[in-house]
Amino acid sequence: MTCEVCGADIPRGQRYKGKRYSSVHFCSQECYDEYLHTKEENKKKRWNMRQVVESGDKTEYRKFTDLLNDLYPEEYQNWSMFQQQASKYIDDFDLDYSKLRGIIVFAVRFEGHSFNPTIS
Repeated sequence: MTCEVCGADIPRGQRYKGKRYSSVHFCSQECYDEYLHTKEENKKKRWNMRQVVESGDKTEYRKFTDLLNDLYPEEYQNWSMFQQQASKYIDDFDLDYSKLRGIIVFAVRFEGHSFNPTIS
């Protein structure tokens, strides 16, 4: 077993078990606490993004969804997958909907990439 946070090898029967995330392996309470802190920070980021989307200024989110609507034919639109992927990129690369939209526009218009709607 390896620690989810630091990658250290954990001898059998020696892993730290916290109250939450029992299926995730930790070598110590410090790693467990760091994992909890990271999860909480990610939750706050998602909450802040949700607040931006749900606020009165929905223009960037709307532009992003309009772009996806234009790129994919209606029969291939999978909005839950789109949202899940967008949230992952927003969290992993510290983006917002405006930046994510810009990346897609750049890839399609200037680099000549095309999207295959049959791949999900």
